[in-house]
Amino acid sequence: MNSISISLASTLVQKHFSLKGELSPLVGYEDINYKLHADGASFVVKFSKESLRENIETQTLVMQTLADSDSSNIYPNLIRSKQGNILENVEVEGNSYLLRVIPWLEGTIYAESERSDSLHTSLGQTLANMDKVLFESGIWYRGKTDSTWDIQFADLSKEQLCHIKNDEDRRVVAYFLQQFSLLKPELQAVRKSMIHADVNDYNMLVQGQKISGIIDFGDAVYAPLIDELAVSLAYALMGQEDLLQVSLLVIDAYHCTFALEEKEVDLLYYLIAARLCVCICQAAYSRYRNPENAYLRISEGPALALIHRWIKLSPILFKQRVKKQLGFKVETENTENLEASRLDHVNPSLSISYSTPIVMEKAAFQYMYSQDGTTYLDCVNNICHVGHNHPHVVEAAMAQLATLNTNTRYYYKSLNEYASRLVSKFPDPLKVVYFVNSGSEAGDLAQRITRTVSGRKETVVVDHAYHGNTLAGIEASPYKYEGKGGMKKADHIFKLPSPDSYSDEEVKNGTFVEQMKEIIRSAGGISAFYCESIIGCGGQIVLPKGYLAGLYEATRQAGGLCIADEVQVGFGRIGEKFWGFELQEVIPDIVVIGKPIGNGHPMAAVVTTKEIADKFNTGMEYFSSFGGNPVSCEIGKAVLDVLEKENLQEHARQTGNYFKTELNLLKEKYPVIQDVRGFGLFLGVELVKDGIPATSYTKDLLEFMKQNGILLSSDGPFNNVIKIKPPMTFNKSNVDSVVSMMDNFLNK
Repeated sequence: MNSISISLASTLVQKHFSLKGELSPLVGYEDINYKLHADGASFVVKFSKESLRENIETQTLVMQTLADSDSSNIYPNLIRSKQGNILENVEVEGNSYLLRVIPWLEGTIYAESERSDSLHTSLGQTLANMDKVLFESGIWYRGKTDSTWDIQFADLSKEQLCHIKNDEDRRVVAYFLQQFSLLKPELQAVRKSMIHADVNDYNMLVQGQKISGIIDFGDAVYAPLIDELAVSLAYALMGQEDLLQVSLLVIDAYHCTFALEEKEVDLLYYLIAARLCVCICQAAYSRYRNPENAYLRISEGPALALIHRWIKLSPILFKQRVKKQLGFKVETENTENLEASRLDHVNPSLSISYSTPIVMEKAAFQYMYSQDGTTYLDCVNNICHVGHNHPHVVEAAMAQLATLNTNTRYYYKSLNEYASRLVSKFPDPLKVVYFVNSGSEAGDLAQRITRTVSGRKETVVVDHAYHGNTLAGIEASPYKYEGKGGMKKADHIFKLPSPDSYSDEEVKNGTFVEQMKEIIRSAGGISAFYCESIIGCGGQIVLPKGYLAGLYEATRQAGGLCIADEVQVGFGRIGEKFWGFELQEVIPDIVVIGKPIGNGHPMAAVVTTKEIADKFNTGMEYFSSFGGNPVSCEIGKAVLDVLEKENLQEHARQTGNYFKTELNLLKEKYPVIQDVRGFGLFLGVELVKDGIPATSYTKDLLEFMKQNGILLSSDGPFNNVIKIKPPMTFNKSNVDSVVSMMDNFLNK
């Protein structure tokens, strides 16, 4: 925007409006603005580009419609010129402008006002009164139809996501913009009207805990009526302690004045988030384009703080509480009906977590939202590796599903691209990949490969290990075959004792190696040694330094192959390394990967050497109907994208170190904590009372945590080891929540 000197502006105002006085500049987004003191009153003088005429004319129409209906002077009544016009055309150095003069409304801006229930109620009433007048007037928008700030077009802000530098900020904004895109068809089906569209905390004036003025109609637009309430709430909630209570006060006051429709209420949670996203994206873009203009970023900090709190507030709870407040019916699925239906038609051996089952409905990153409106902090879901419903992964899946999904009997580039990217994460000579559908299938294939290559089937596993739910997987899993309902050990399976956190001397003395050699002697040979890089179901056991090196050497000397099970700990979870076996400074012959590879999508892989792959290529085809399909490959690529772009391995290292430090402080305080172990975001906390594994106490702790919105699980031979393996988006604030709640329980 070109500048206009104060002296020239003063001359033009006096010429056209007969107002003479002192002008002082005001900040503006698109207009050149001044404050004018004249004839004992104050005014806002605005010079707007001629190119914005349609928009300016629409603003004036909206303002006059409201001013004509208002007896309390809450809206500015535009001043007419000597010629009786609201707008005057003026020329300044060859540029055409529209000149307006608007009465100055007195009051304290909302952003600087003390908040109260009365003020929130007044806000709701004021918005409703304004919207009711505009809705009933039937006036129609005549200006631009794709304003950046119009939340009908919030998804346009995706183009500015790249300017948000903080990874966590960017992913949360991207998530809410994607959720907005999904509800756009519903948004088109609700009532529309002319609305102000920008009743933010700097466009509202307050006197005596009541809204005394609404200013700046520059974003007035014909849009879904509910957008008005969403925009204003996005700003009214900034800095407020109880987000839900403030929302209810504003929404209820609005509804009592101008009734909302139920389908509008259904959209409100995500529309509020969408407005925050627009604010954050535009601030980031403004910093990129004009880093000196702080005015353009005035709401950025509060908006960022709010959106991180907003994602913790369950959208289900928000909708339920608002509907109940407004008198709409709230329907939920009967848990007993779900249980009965499940027992009637679903495999009864499927277990349920917790004594009172949770009915889950939605999730976002490290948060899960149940049917009853509870937000749970997910500390156990290592399957959704980069976070529940990460928008980049979701977008990749949706795009490929809409394009092509077939099998590996055809050429398509996504298979080659993903295979290349995946094996690049492995050290030489691990460069050949087989794609399958689950970690269990991958483990089964790994054993098939070792038997084909070695000509034998004897497999050595570690006590308490779990390697999948196929027949071969169960046979190789003492955790299963020795557990409840398990069958006796298969003759070709041999078991090594599990190491623990205190097994360093056994490694140094070669105890485990001697045990391996004795097994090989008694078996007459070996096909494979199959071991998790960190033993998960056995109790989050970190392998002692040098443990795998000696056992790998003994296995290979006997003609066997070494399989590393990375299903739980791979893909950067441990922070220090990308793969768990790297902690042991060894290179396996075969690696089994699953769970995190697809962020919840059913996919897995086996990675091995070309030499082993060539020996396995006996003429019998290996084929998986769905392994390596285009959708899975695009999802796998997207997971790697997120890991790399958001630097989640380093995030896991830093967050995990902080977590261990805080847990060890609890250990110093409470003797029941026997050990804190693990790396990154794969940790274990072992509980022991009076020298006895605290199985019942651990169960009580988990139930207490669940009742307070934190999901954990336990494992180990005695179920006394708390397993911590959350989505990689888990942050230090989440750590504080977990540690604080554990402290509350342990202190009882």
